[in-house]
Amino acid sequence: MASFRKKIQLIRGLFNRQVAKTGPFVVTWDIVGRCNLQCIGCPYHTPLRSHNSSAPDFPFEVFTRLCDELKDLDTCSLVLQGSGEPFLHPDLFRMIQTAKANGFEVVILTNGTFLDRDWCKRLLESKPDTLKVSLWATSPSEFEQNYPGTPRRMFSRITDGLNTLSDLKEIEGASIPETILYFVINRNNYKSVNSAVDLALNTGCDGLHFSIMHDSSGRVDSLMLDEEETHRLDDDLKQIEKRLNHFNLTNNIDRIRFRYQIGEFVLNHIPCYINWFHVRIRLDGHVFPCIRCAPEMDFGNVHTQSFEEIWNGKTSRAFRQLTMKRQTGSKITETCDCRYCCFVSDNMRIHRIFRFIRPFVQKA
Repeated sequence: MASFRKKIQLIRGLFNRQVAKTGPFVVTWDIVGRCNLQCIGCPYHTPLRSHNSSAPDFPFEVFTRLCDELKDLDTCSLVLQGSGEPFLHPDLFRMIQTAKANGFEVVILTNGTFLDRDWCKRLLESKPDTLKVSLWATSPSEFEQNYPGTPRRMFSRITDGLNTLSDLKEIEGASIPETILYFVINRNNYKSVNSAVDLALNTGCDGLHFSIMHDSSGRVDSLMLDEEETHRLDDDLKQIEKRLNHFNLTNNIDRIRFRYQIGEFVLNHIPCYINWFHVRIRLDGHVFPCIRCAPEMDFGNVHTQSFEEIWNGKTSRAFRQLTMKRQTGSKITETCDCRYCCFVSDNMRIHRIFRFIRPFVQKA
């Protein structure tokens, strides 16, 4: 969690309009490009298009250097995921240990297929703070719909792994990793959010988080909810929030409902502050504000530059100035995809404070 001092430093940077006075709060990191599943809505491995998974894994040596640099910039959290499955990276546990040794909160986003007893023990030994297990289904039949071509028995493999991790945590008296069932909502599964609560409870998870399936390609638009379905979902989410709170399961119901309420055209309502608190390091080392930003928003490459050079470099400063000048309702660029932005709640928290002084900063 970010300190009060770090939050003040963020505001100081906003007054400057270009130069951040503290490092990113969160760095999302693609460490591997390969995956053993094909989620239907995945932008990298959907079975609806061909994909290239031959890119090399992110090098451990570069990861270690960047951890040192990010520590100096007072970064709080690292989210290790991938344009693939992070458990396929041969140095994943060394990365976790290195990040923890530098004082970072570590979050792992996985598909859960590797959670056998041995891997679960290694997780407990390396001590990541949070393990988010992405599962787009609450039953084998629903699994087949969302993972076409994958045997339905894989569903049981994932749920068995969650139970194994829960059992080992209880045996060892371990509170971390906090295990979150991560349920991506689409037309195939939106009626099953109550069943997702049952699944989280039955597998010993500590929480249940939801996300909106995002389709930048247009290939699975048919899986996006229409207005009537979204209203039904909202009613169901309000109801399950009571169950989740009753069983002390952490959740993001407020955040997911807010994303749906703001709707597709996020920039009509809230400015973008993303590059004051977050970056995405891609597998090839290129750094972007987030994964949906336009190609011209490439801030630099960690293989050839220090992170500090990138974070307050020319392109990064230009992007901050661009978002500061942008009027509500206009696009950041023609190719940035801000629909149903997953950072909308974070942007709103900053905007609630900064909106009163933003006009004066823009004119300065």
